[in-house]
Amino acid sequence: MFATILGPYPRPVGVDAEAALRVALEDQLEANVGLLADGRVMAPGADAVAAWRSAVACLEQLAAERGLEPPPLKARVIGPYSLGRLGDRAVAARRKRTLAAAEAGNAVLDTLLAAGATVIQVEEDGLRLIGHGDDAERDLAAVALRRLTANLTGHLSLSVAGGDPCGAGSGVLYDAPFSSHVFDLMLGPEGWRVARDAPAERGLIVGVVDCRTIDPDDAGVSAWAAYYAASLGGRGLDRVGLASSMGLESLPREAARRKLGALVAAAAGR
Repeated sequence: MFATILGPYPRPVGVDAEAALRVALEDQLEANVGLLADGRVMAPGADAVAAWRSAVACLEQLAAERGLEPPPLKARVIGPYSLGRLGDRAVAARRKRTLAAAEAGNAVLDTLLAAGATVIQVEEDGLRLIGHGDDAERDLAAVALRRLTANLTGHLSLSVAGGDPCGAGSGVLYDAPFSSHVFDLMLGPEGWRVARDAPAERGLIVGVVDCRTIDPDDAGVSAWAAYYAASLGGRGLDRVGLASSMGLESLPREAARRKLGALVAAAAGR
């Protein structure tokens, strides 16, 4: 098993973006997080390639200062369905915007993979907004994710935080060729329903560290979640990761560091 975080990390008051990036990466390195994230708030349309490259350069410098091999750093992009739900709500305009974002996103993912990104987290929190009876939305999401991932070879991870994607359903989640899936099981505990349908060869990353509170997390619950995910389809622990339920940015830095420590300890079985 490994540990990772999903979204933004606390930004100390009065520091610029470069210093905030260094803080996020330093804290993850010190906690021994297995799969790092840059911990930045990403605006729609942000240059994901430039952001990832700058984060890699910072991580390599930090690792060299400590005499370490830099651990893997995932790239993060906002998915086309979530982007399409921003702005104009007219159905035709939104469909056009969503599919255009999928085509553009495909090129971004291709560039990131060519640049050496070993894991790309596609953040599709908008999938949790699809209603159980909304076939048109499910169709749009499925088409967008297929176009986003078309003809790509590499580890793409589909992430849904802030709730569960049960309305989108397993057909949407698993139709496109993602290598792993991330579910926020604190704000969306019903996500276990679709997690059970994940193909056995795909990884499951379960968000079990609660980012809404500074209170300690129950290590027994985290361990149960990990072993249950591993049991689904005979997946095994080597295809399971533990994550924060969403971004840690609302917590004080010291509380976020404690959450990182608890996450890593749970992933290590301690």
